Amino acid sequence: MAVTARRQRTARKTTGGAAAGAGRAPRAFVALVGLAVAFLAIPLAGLLVRTPWGSLATDLRDPAVLTALRLSLVCSVGAVAASTLVGVPLAWLLARV
Repeated sequence: MAVTARRQRTARKTTGGAAAGAGRAPRAFVALVGLAVAFLAIPLAGLLVRTPWGSLATDLRDPAVLTALRLSLVCSVGAVAASTLVGVPLAWLLARV
């Protein structure tokens, strides 16, 4: 029992106590997350601003666009299937070891 109390005191001393920083992310982490969000959001916003929304319906009926959309769908479904077929057994194996 004395060993457990000593470990708790040592843990409080090394971490600054239970209340120090509880529930807060480090500032560097928040800055990196903000940078990552900006890295993804700014180009997306640029694409949305430059999109010709008035001709969207006619553009989506173009055969080249339909072929590209079909190819994207087939590739993404194939990637999900491959990662599921490989990933689930691998995860099961790693969980068992």
